[in-house]
Amino acid sequence: MQIQPTSTGGITPVVNSTETAATERLSGVVAETQKARHQSLRNGQGQQFKVLSKWSQLADVSKALAENENAERTLKRVYAGLEKLRQQTEHPAVVQDLNPSKTRTDLHELKRMATHPASGLDNQLEPKYSGNPIVVRQLPEKMDFLSARPMTEKIQLMMGRSGQYAQIELSANAGPDENLQALKQAFAPLNIQVQLGNQQRLQFIADTAHAWPLKEPWVMVGEGVRVAAGNPVSVTLSEPEHPLDGLSNILNKTPVKEVFQEHIRQVQGHIREVLRTLVSQSQALRSELQQIQMAGVESAQDMRALSESVAGSMNASGAKAVAVVMSQANVTRNLVSFSLHKPV
Repeated sequence: MQIQPTSTGGITPVVNSTETAATERLSGVVAETQKARHQSLRNGQGQQFKVLSKWSQLADVSKALAENENAERTLKRVYAGLEKLRQQTEHPAVVQDLNPSKTRTDLHELKRMATHPASGLDNQLEPKYSGNPIVVRQLPEKMDFLSARPMTEKIQLMMGRSGQYAQIELSANAGPDENLQALKQAFAPLNIQVQLGNQQRLQFIADTAHAWPLKEPWVMVGEGVRVAAGNPVSVTLSEPEHPLDGLSNILNKTPVKEVFQEHIRQVQGHIREVLRTLVSQSQALRSELQQIQMAGVESAQDMRALSESVAGSMNASGAKAVAVVMSQANVTRNLVSFSLHKPV
Protein backbone atom coordinates (compact mmCIF):
# COMPACT_ATOMS: atom_id res chain seq x y z
CA MET A 1 0.00 0.00 0.00
CA GLN A 2 1.35 3.45 -0.99
CA ILE A 3 0.73 6.84 0.70
CA GLN A 4 0.13 9.90 -1.53
CA PRO A 5 0.07 13.52 -0.24
CA THR A 6 -3.03 15.64 -0.99
CA SER A 7 -3.33 19.34 -1.92
CA THR A 8 -4.59 20.19 1.57
CA GLY A 9 -1.63 18.67 3.27
CA GLY A 10 -3.30 15.37 4.12
CA ILE A 11 -2.38 11.93 2.90
CA THR A 12 -4.43 9.41 0.97
CA PRO A 13 -3.68 5.71 1.01
CA VAL A 14 -3.34 4.18 -2.40
CA VAL A 15 -4.31 0.50 -2.52
CA ASN A 16 -3.13 -1.52 -5.44
CA SER A 17 -5.01 -4.45 -6.96
CA THR A 18 -2.70 -7.07 -5.44
CA GLU A 19 -3.41 -5.88 -1.90
CA THR A 20 -7.13 -5.71 -2.63
CA ALA A 21 -7.15 -9.31 -3.86
CA ALA A 22 -5.17 -10.47 -0.83
CA THR A 23 -7.60 -8.72 1.49
CA GLU A 24 -10.58 -10.32 -0.25
CA ARG A 25 -8.96 -13.76 -0.03
CA LEU A 26 -8.26 -13.26 3.66
CA SER A 27 -11.87 -12.17 4.27
CA GLY A 28 -13.09 -15.25 2.41
CA VAL A 29 -10.87 -17.54 4.46
CA VAL A 30 -12.13 -15.95 7.70
CA ALA A 31 -15.74 -16.31 6.56
CA GLU A 32 -15.25 -19.95 5.58
CA THR A 33 -13.52 -20.65 8.88
CA GLN A 34 -16.37 -19.08 10.84
CA LYS A 35 -18.92 -20.97 8.75
CA ALA A 36 -17.12 -24.27 9.36
CA ARG A 37 -16.88 -23.49 13.07
CA HIS A 38 -20.62 -22.74 13.29
CA GLN A 39 -21.43 -25.90 11.34
CA SER A 40 -19.21 -27.95 13.65
CA LEU A 41 -20.95 -26.41 16.66
CA ARG A 42 -24.36 -27.23 15.22
CA ASN A 43 -23.27 -30.80 14.50
CA GLY A 44 -21.93 -31.14 18.01
CA GLN A 45 -25.13 -29.81 19.53
CA GLY A 46 -27.17 -32.16 17.35
CA GLN A 47 -25.08 -35.13 18.50
CA GLN A 48 -25.43 -34.09 22.13
CA PHE A 49 -29.20 -33.85 21.72
CA LYS A 50 -29.31 -37.28 20.08
CA VAL A 51 -27.28 -38.91 22.85
CA LEU A 52 -29.16 -37.26 25.70
CA SER A 53 -32.52 -38.06 24.09
CA LYS A 54 -31.64 -41.77 24.13
CA TRP A 55 -30.58 -41.62 27.77
CA SER A 56 -33.76 -39.74 28.67
CA GLN A 57 -35.85 -42.35 26.89
CA LEU A 58 -33.97 -45.09 28.71
CA ALA A 59 -34.69 -43.39 32.04
CA ASP A 60 -38.42 -42.99 31.27
CA VAL A 61 -38.88 -46.65 30.30
CA SER A 62 -36.85 -47.85 33.29
CA LYS A 63 -38.96 -45.75 35.65
CA ALA A 64 -42.23 -47.06 34.20
CA LEU A 65 -40.97 -50.63 34.51
CA ALA A 66 -39.91 -50.07 38.13
CA GLU A 67 -43.35 -48.64 38.98
CA ASN A 68 -45.05 -51.65 37.37
CA GLU A 69 -42.90 -54.13 39.24
CA ASN A 70 -43.46 -52.33 42.54
CA ALA A 71 -47.25 -52.36 42.08
CA GLU A 72 -47.09 -56.03 41.09
CA ARG A 73 -45.20 -56.97 44.26
CA THR A 74 -47.70 -55.14 46.49
CA LEU A 75 -50.71 -56.68 44.76
CA LYS A 76 -49.30 -60.17 45.18
CA ARG A 77 -48.83 -59.57 48.90
CA VAL A 78 -52.39 -58.26 49.27
CA TYR A 79 -53.73 -61.21 47.28
CA ALA A 80 -51.84 -63.65 49.51
CA GLY A 81 -53.20 -61.94 52.62
CA LEU A 82 -56.77 -62.21 51.32
CA GLU A 83 -56.24 -65.86 50.45
CA LYS A 84 -55.05 -66.53 53.97
CA LEU A 85 -58.19 -64.89 55.36
CA ARG A 86 -60.41 -66.87 53.02
CA GLN A 87 -58.78 -70.15 53.99
CA GLN A 88 -59.12 -69.32 57.68
CA THR A 89 -62.87 -68.89 57.28
CA GLU A 90 -63.11 -72.27 55.56
CA HIS A 91 -61.51 -74.08 58.47
CA PRO A 92 -63.92 -76.55 60.14
CA ALA A 93 -63.36 -74.88 63.49
CA VAL A 94 -64.86 -71.66 62.17
CA VAL A 95 -68.56 -71.48 62.92
CA GLN A 96 -71.15 -69.81 60.70
CA ASP A 97 -70.47 -66.38 62.18
CA LEU A 98 -67.03 -64.84 61.81
CA ASN A 99 -64.98 -63.11 64.47
CA PRO A 100 -65.43 -59.55 63.15
CA SER A 101 -62.85 -57.99 65.47
CA LYS A 102 -59.91 -60.19 64.49
CA THR A 103 -60.82 -60.24 60.79
CA ARG A 104 -61.20 -56.46 60.76
CA THR A 105 -57.72 -56.13 62.29
CA ASP A 106 -56.26 -58.35 59.57
CA LEU A 107 -57.99 -56.30 56.88
CA HIS A 108 -56.66 -53.09 58.44
CA GLU A 109 -53.10 -54.40 58.13
CA LEU A 110 -53.69 -55.32 54.49
CA LYS A 111 -55.08 -51.88 53.75
CA ARG A 112 -52.13 -50.21 55.49
CA MET A 113 -49.84 -52.14 53.16
CA ALA A 114 -51.90 -51.30 50.06
CA THR A 115 -52.21 -47.57 50.83
CA HIS A 116 -48.62 -46.96 51.89
CA PRO A 117 -47.08 -44.13 49.82
CA ALA A 118 -44.50 -46.58 48.45
CA SER A 119 -47.07 -49.27 47.55
CA GLY A 120 -47.45 -48.09 43.98
CA LEU A 121 -51.25 -48.51 44.20
CA ASP A 122 -54.16 -46.09 44.19
CA ASN A 123 -57.39 -46.22 46.17
CA GLN A 124 -58.83 -48.93 43.91
CA LEU A 125 -55.89 -51.38 44.01
CA GLU A 126 -54.77 -50.11 40.59
CA PRO A 127 -51.25 -49.03 39.62
CA LYS A 128 -50.52 -45.43 40.56
CA TYR A 129 -48.32 -43.88 37.87
CA SER A 130 -46.46 -40.76 38.89
CA GLY A 131 -46.65 -39.27 35.41
CA ASN A 132 -50.35 -39.80 34.80
CA PRO A 133 -52.59 -39.64 37.88
CA ILE A 134 -56.26 -40.52 37.36
CA VAL A 135 -59.60 -39.58 38.91
CA VAL A 136 -62.25 -42.23 39.63
CA ARG A 137 -65.89 -41.54 40.47
CA GLN A 138 -68.94 -43.79 40.67
CA LEU A 139 -72.72 -43.48 40.32
CA PRO A 140 -75.00 -43.65 43.35
CA GLU A 141 -75.83 -47.19 44.43
CA LYS A 142 -79.49 -46.95 43.35
CA MET A 143 -78.68 -45.57 39.89
CA ASP A 144 -79.10 -48.44 37.41
CA PHE A 145 -77.98 -48.12 33.81
CA LEU A 146 -77.27 -51.79 33.13
CA SER A 147 -80.40 -53.89 33.65
CA ALA A 148 -82.71 -54.66 30.72
CA ARG A 149 -85.75 -52.50 30.02
CA PRO A 150 -88.66 -53.26 27.66
CA MET A 151 -88.20 -50.08 25.60
CA THR A 152 -85.38 -48.11 23.99
CA GLU A 153 -84.20 -45.25 26.19
CA LYS A 154 -82.42 -42.05 25.29
CA ILE A 155 -80.58 -40.29 28.11
CA GLN A 156 -78.60 -37.06 28.14
CA LEU A 157 -76.11 -36.28 30.92
CA MET A 158 -75.06 -32.64 31.32
CA MET A 159 -71.88 -32.37 33.34
CA GLY A 160 -71.88 -29.27 35.51
CA ARG A 161 -69.96 -26.14 34.52
CA SER A 162 -67.67 -28.08 32.21
CA GLY A 163 -70.21 -27.60 29.43
CA GLN A 164 -69.76 -31.19 28.32
CA TYR A 165 -72.50 -33.77 27.93
CA ALA A 166 -72.99 -37.40 26.93
CA GLN A 167 -75.77 -38.83 24.76
CA ILE A 168 -76.67 -42.40 25.73
CA GLU A 169 -79.00 -44.76 23.91
CA LEU A 170 -79.90 -48.06 25.59
CA SER A 171 -81.68 -50.53 23.32
CA ALA A 172 -84.84 -52.33 24.34
CA ASN A 173 -84.21 -55.61 26.21
CA ALA A 174 -80.43 -55.07 26.08
CA GLY A 175 -78.52 -56.90 28.80
CA PRO A 176 -75.82 -55.55 31.16
CA ASP A 177 -72.94 -56.24 28.76
CA GLU A 178 -74.62 -54.45 25.86
CA ASN A 179 -75.61 -51.48 28.00
CA LEU A 180 -72.09 -51.22 29.43
CA GLN A 181 -70.70 -51.15 25.89
CA ALA A 182 -73.17 -48.39 24.96
CA LEU A 183 -71.99 -46.35 27.95
CA LYS A 184 -68.33 -46.82 27.01
CA GLN A 185 -69.02 -45.58 23.49
CA ALA A 186 -70.96 -42.56 24.78
CA PHE A 187 -68.17 -41.43 27.12
CA ALA A 188 -65.20 -42.27 24.87
CA PRO A 189 -65.29 -38.89 23.02
CA LEU A 190 -64.90 -37.20 26.42
CA ASN A 191 -61.77 -39.24 27.20
CA ILE A 192 -63.64 -40.92 30.07
CA GLN A 193 -63.50 -44.67 30.58
CA VAL A 194 -66.40 -46.64 32.02
CA GLN A 195 -66.09 -49.86 33.99
CA LEU A 196 -67.75 -51.93 36.71
CA GLY A 197 -66.26 -51.60 40.17
CA ASN A 198 -65.84 -54.27 42.81
CA GLN A 199 -69.42 -53.78 44.04
CA GLN A 200 -70.81 -53.91 40.49
CA ARG A 201 -71.33 -50.15 40.44
CA LEU A 202 -70.51 -48.05 37.38
CA GLN A 203 -67.23 -46.18 37.64
CA PHE A 204 -65.97 -43.35 35.44
CA ILE A 205 -62.22 -42.89 35.02
CA ALA A 206 -60.24 -40.01 33.50
CA ASP A 207 -56.77 -38.55 33.77
CA THR A 208 -56.44 -35.19 35.48
CA ALA A 209 -56.51 -33.27 32.19
CA HIS A 210 -60.01 -34.59 31.39
CA ALA A 211 -61.41 -35.17 34.89
CA TRP A 212 -63.25 -31.87 35.39
CA PRO A 213 -66.68 -33.32 34.34
CA LEU A 214 -66.33 -35.98 37.05
CA LYS A 215 -65.91 -33.46 39.84
CA GLU A 216 -69.26 -31.69 39.51
CA PRO A 217 -72.92 -32.80 39.79
CA TRP A 218 -74.62 -34.04 36.63
CA VAL A 219 -78.12 -33.29 35.41
CA MET A 220 -79.84 -36.21 33.71
CA VAL A 221 -82.80 -35.91 31.35
CA GLY A 222 -84.24 -38.46 29.00
CA GLU A 223 -87.03 -40.57 27.60
CA GLY A 224 -87.71 -43.99 29.04
CA VAL A 225 -88.25 -45.94 32.22
CA ARG A 226 -85.09 -44.96 34.10
CA VAL A 227 -85.69 -41.24 33.57
CA ALA A 228 -89.20 -39.94 33.03
CA ALA A 229 -89.53 -37.39 30.23
CA GLY A 230 -89.40 -33.77 31.33
CA ASN A 231 -88.14 -34.46 34.85
CA PRO A 232 -84.43 -33.56 35.23
CA VAL A 233 -82.61 -35.61 37.83
CA SER A 234 -79.53 -34.36 39.69
CA VAL A 235 -76.77 -36.95 40.01
CA THR A 236 -73.83 -36.57 42.39
CA LEU A 237 -70.86 -38.83 41.79
CA SER A 238 -68.82 -40.12 44.69
CA GLU A 239 -65.32 -41.42 45.16
CA PRO A 240 -65.36 -45.24 45.41
CA GLU A 241 -64.46 -46.74 48.74
CA HIS A 242 -61.35 -48.85 49.02
CA PRO A 243 -62.12 -52.52 48.19
CA LEU A 244 -60.75 -53.61 51.58
CA ASP A 245 -63.06 -51.12 53.32
CA GLY A 246 -65.89 -52.83 51.48
CA LEU A 247 -64.92 -56.11 53.10
CA SER A 248 -64.84 -54.45 56.52
CA ASN A 249 -68.33 -53.06 55.96
CA ILE A 250 -69.61 -56.55 55.24
CA LEU A 251 -68.40 -57.60 58.66
CA ASN A 252 -70.42 -54.76 60.20
CA LYS A 253 -73.61 -55.67 58.33
CA THR A 254 -73.67 -59.44 57.81
CA PRO A 255 -70.77 -61.26 59.49
CA VAL A 256 -71.58 -64.51 57.66
CA LYS A 257 -68.58 -66.37 56.34
CA GLU A 258 -70.15 -67.38 52.99
CA VAL A 259 -70.95 -63.74 52.16
CA PHE A 260 -67.49 -62.64 53.28
CA GLN A 261 -65.79 -65.37 51.24
CA GLU A 262 -67.69 -64.37 48.10
CA HIS A 263 -66.62 -60.75 48.40
CA ILE A 264 -63.02 -61.81 48.99
CA ARG A 265 -63.20 -63.75 45.72
CA GLN A 266 -64.49 -60.65 43.94
CA VAL A 267 -61.59 -58.53 45.19
CA GLN A 268 -59.14 -61.30 44.31
CA GLY A 269 -60.63 -61.49 40.83
CA HIS A 270 -60.05 -57.76 40.39
CA ILE A 271 -56.45 -58.16 41.57
CA ARG A 272 -55.86 -61.01 39.09
CA GLU A 273 -57.10 -58.83 36.22
CA VAL A 274 -54.82 -55.98 37.25
CA LEU A 275 -51.87 -58.37 37.59
CA ARG A 276 -52.45 -59.76 34.10
CA THR A 277 -52.39 -56.23 32.71
CA LEU A 278 -49.24 -55.37 34.67
CA VAL A 279 -47.41 -58.50 33.49
CA SER A 280 -48.29 -57.72 29.87
CA GLN A 281 -47.17 -54.10 30.23
CA SER A 282 -43.93 -55.11 31.95
CA GLN A 283 -43.07 -57.53 29.15
CA ALA A 284 -43.58 -54.78 26.58
CA LEU A 285 -41.47 -52.37 28.64
CA ARG A 286 -38.64 -54.90 29.01
CA SER A 287 -38.63 -55.45 25.26
CA GLU A 288 -38.52 -51.70 24.65
CA LEU A 289 -35.76 -51.31 27.23
CA GLN A 290 -33.68 -54.01 25.56
CA GLN A 291 -34.04 -52.34 22.17
CA ILE A 292 -32.91 -48.99 23.59
CA GLN A 293 -29.95 -50.62 25.36
CA MET A 294 -28.85 -52.42 22.20
CA ALA A 295 -29.02 -49.14 20.29
CA GLY A 296 -27.21 -47.44 23.14
CA VAL A 297 -23.77 -49.02 22.62
CA GLU A 298 -22.87 -46.23 20.24
CA SER A 299 -24.54 -43.75 22.57
CA ALA A 300 -22.27 -44.83 25.44
CA GLN A 301 -19.20 -44.14 23.33
CA ASP A 302 -20.67 -40.82 22.23
CA MET A 303 -21.38 -39.96 25.87
CA ARG A 304 -17.72 -40.53 26.81
CA ALA A 305 -16.61 -38.29 23.94
CA LEU A 306 -19.19 -35.72 24.98
CA SER A 307 -17.94 -35.78 28.58
CA GLU A 308 -14.34 -35.21 27.43
CA SER A 309 -15.51 -32.30 25.28
CA VAL A 310 -17.44 -30.80 28.18
CA ALA A 311 -14.46 -31.20 30.50
CA GLY A 312 -12.26 -29.34 28.03
CA SER A 313 -14.78 -26.55 27.64
CA MET A 314 -15.13 -26.19 31.39
CA ASN A 315 -11.42 -25.49 31.68
CA ALA A 316 -11.90 -22.43 29.51
CA SER A 317 -12.83 -19.11 31.03
CA GLY A 318 -15.66 -16.75 30.26
CA ALA A 319 -19.37 -17.02 29.59
CA LYS A 320 -18.93 -20.22 27.57
CA ALA A 321 -17.65 -22.07 30.63
CA VAL A 322 -20.66 -20.93 32.67
CA ALA A 323 -23.05 -22.19 30.01
CA VAL A 324 -21.22 -25.52 29.90
CA VAL A 325 -21.43 -25.91 33.68
CA MET A 326 -25.19 -25.30 33.57
CA SER A 327 -25.63 -27.79 30.73
CA GLN A 328 -23.55 -30.37 32.57
CA ALA A 329 -25.73 -29.88 35.67
CA ASN A 330 -28.87 -30.63 33.65
CA VAL A 331 -27.28 -33.75 32.14
CA THR A 332 -26.13 -34.98 35.54
CA ARG A 333 -29.62 -34.49 36.96
CA ASN A 334 -31.11 -36.71 34.23
CA LEU A 335 -28.49 -39.40 34.69
CA VAL A 336 -28.90 -39.44 38.48
CA SER A 337 -32.68 -39.71 38.07
CA PHE A 338 -32.18 -42.62 35.70
CA SER A 339 -29.81 -44.38 38.10
CA LEU A 340 -32.19 -44.03 41.05
CA HIS A 341 -35.09 -45.54 39.11
CA LYS A 342 -33.11 -48.20 37.26
CA PRO A 343 -34.53 -51.67 38.11
CA VAL A 344 -32.17 -54.08 39.87
